[in-house]
Amino acid sequence: IVWGGDPTVGFGFDGLESSVYQALSLGTSGVGIWGSDIGGFFAFPPNSLTPDLYDRWIQFGALSVVMRSQKDGFNLLSPTPRPQPWSEEHQSLWRKYAKLHTQLYPYIQAAAEEYYASGMPLMRHHLLTDPQDAQAHGRDDQYLFGPNLLVAPVLTANTTTRTVYLPEGDWIEWWRSAAYREDDGSFALGDLLMHTGGSEITVAAPREEIPLFVRAGALIPLLAPDVYTLAEHGADDPTVIRLADRLDQLHLLAFPRGESSGSFYDTGTYTSSEAPGQWTLAMDDNTARTIHLQANLHALLQSFTPCAVHVGDSALANSAWQYDAATGVLRVVYRSDAGALRVLDCGSGG
Repeated sequence: IVWGGDPTVGFGFDGLESSVYQALSLGTSGVGIWGSDIGGFFAFPPNSLTPDLYDRWIQFGALSVVMRSQKDGFNLLSPTPRPQPWSEEHQSLWRKYAKLHTQLYPYIQAAAEEYYASGMPLMRHHLLTDPQDAQAHGRDDQYLFGPNLLVAPVLTANTTTRTVYLPEGDWIEWWRSAAYREDDGSFALGDLLMHTGGSEITVAAPREEIPLFVRAGALIPLLAPDVYTLAEHGADDPTVIRLADRLDQLHLLAFPRGESSGSFYDTGTYTSSEAPGQWTLAMDDNTARTIHLQANLHALLQSFTPCAVHVGDSALANSAWQYDAATGVLRVVYRSDAGALRVLDCGSGG
């Protein structure tokens, strides 16, 4: 694990912006496991850790490989105390992004396995992912986090919009298509907002949001939202839900489109395939798991209204799945060892 050193408290040089540059530069140099001091370390006048800067750094930290805060740092003649994750102004945002980072563990681990095997870093400069796209690899203020998430940190103060270049393909805007639920820390799919790549767009970036996009066709594997820690401590406390307590579950946010494949954890793989009036999801994993699937069928090249869902050779009862025609979101809970999932429309013989 490589630590980014003692950055300056600030948006610009040696601060948040430079931390993004450092992560991508290290990645292209073969260092794939990295994290920064959230909030920075050295606060020299006129710099100070403002609430705006702290929130923006929390968001970037959550979509870095290692999410770690800097509690104290060095403050020279600073009249205000340093913001902390537990302070009232920041606690809900810290929880939101810590939940996102923790739940992304199956996705992050799979990306780490790719790094160990090939050298492809987890935080990926577009030069590595889109080498033929000059507009993409000319950007050093955005990156791919793993294979399917595009991140565009906000790097200027008091900013509520962000210009992003989307490489070729179709991209789904995360915060317009998935809602965070404060009550249990989960993410729920809703209406879909998709953009066609190969161009620059300007998107909303309110203070509580980092612009984040999902590659159309991708499945994002998540831990159960009630997982409190990835560590082993707390085994004697039934109120602490650990990673080990939920390894028999996998939550999936799916945006099926055409043919795609991917991985989760260190051994699991999936294949998503679209045919007229049918979507099939096949999963291969050494561990049998309960799959909690949310899939937005409006992402399909030819969207349809499902009338039947099969797992393996068995049709699920209508009460075992739900479909929202307004949003296109299908919800199913099933066992991965029961066979592939097939979703059929009403004209496909289902």
